[in-house]
Amino acid sequence: VLVQVGDNNERKLIVFRKMLRFTAFISFPLMLGLALVAPEFIVITVKEKWLPCVQYLQILCFSGAFFPIQALYSNLIISKGNSKVQLWTTISQCTLLLVLMLTVCKHGILVMIICSVCLNVCWLAIWQYFVKKAIGLSNLCAITDVCPFIFAAAFTMIVTHFLTIGLNNIYILFLAKVSIAAAIYILIMWISNATIFKESINYLIKQKK
Repeated sequence: VLVQVGDNNERKLIVFRKMLRFTAFISFPLMLGLALVAPEFIVITVKEKWLPCVQYLQILCFSGAFFPIQALYSNLIISKGNSKVQLWTTISQCTLLLVLMLTVCKHGILVMIICSVCLNVCWLAIWQYFVKKAIGLSNLCAITDVCPFIFAAAFTMIVTHFLTIGLNNIYILFLAKVSIAAAIYILIMWISNATIFKESINYLIKQKK
């Protein structure tokens, strides 16, 4: 899609911001939702003996929510013909990550995961710098495109957690968390009149027809 837009940076910026909003709209509720249901998900799929890894999964979910955005940024750089920038940015990130892991490995896997997540999330600033240089996406625009979905997803998961805190049956708890979180997030999108939400609904309706 980004290649088909051509060299018109103004049009590419509009298309990219729409893709960025859609990515955030999908990614954050899914990943934060997985973090919310992690205890039940682990027990249901791989049984109780794996419960100690729940906190690892929850931390990685936070990084996972940003990963599609990083991939989108990377693809934008490639679509502009700057494959060298994409290559060396990725190599730099991996090198720093390796050095960081070797530095903190003595502190245990939890610290390693936290440091890895922090680096991966912070590295978005590097990608943002190159994207800004390529098509003029300002830091403020990037933040305003992504942050509303972060806040909506976080609010949804917090409310869902407290609404389901009294449930004991693991299967009922899992289904309740998923259904309540989905309902709250959709309601927030509906009330806030989110454009990307309306466009997604209209697209699904057209596909059905």
